[in-house]
Amino acid sequence: MLNSQPLNTAVLNGGADSGPDLGSDWERYAPIERQTIYVLDVGETRIPISSVQATMRTTGQSYLQAVIPSGNAWAATLEGLRGQVMQLRKGYRYKDGSLSPLEIIAAAPFDNARGDHGPTSDSLTISGYGAFTVVTTLERTLRAVRYRSLQDGVRRVRAGVDLFLRPGHTAIDSDGTVFPVATIQYFINGQTEFMEVLEDG
Repeated sequence: MLNSQPLNTAVLNGGADSGPDLGSDWERYAPIERQTIYVLDVGETRIPISSVQATMRTTGQSYLQAVIPSGNAWAATLEGLRGQVMQLRKGYRYKDGSLSPLEIIAAAPFDNARGDHGPTSDSLTISGYGAFTVVTTLERTLRAVRYRSLQDGVRRVRAGVDLFLRPGHTAIDSDGTVFPVATIQYFINGQTEFMEVLEDG
């Protein structure tokens, strides 16, 4: 679900990226089926989104951008929310209807808005830059790895979105390579979701 729009209905253990990670608290108790949910909060207000991209970094400015369908309906509300923090959260809805905790995977202040209008639709793109502070230390195994590259000794891995991996943590690639994470880029819409993890180096 992407702010209440269907995203997928993956069955646990049905694919390389759908097995439970027994090292992470509540995930070990997941029921048999789950549906991915993403939500965007701007300050205290939950905003409907159709897609989102984000780049979270250990140093420098992180970036978050989201596209809001039917943007005209939200323009006035968002104008009053400028400067508030945008938080992209991910979690799961299980077969019995229960929800997992929603974890913040990306955040930045809301600074900019751009309207796009067509003959039959309109949308609003909101974005912002800001520091993304992580104080935890964690090691996570990348799942659903689709692609990897090495350039000047720096590894980039495209994988399924990990609920708990953050810049500054340690990633374990599917080939067994362990590396520190400098940047995570997220690409999410109603049809697909993945992240690219860049090595600190």
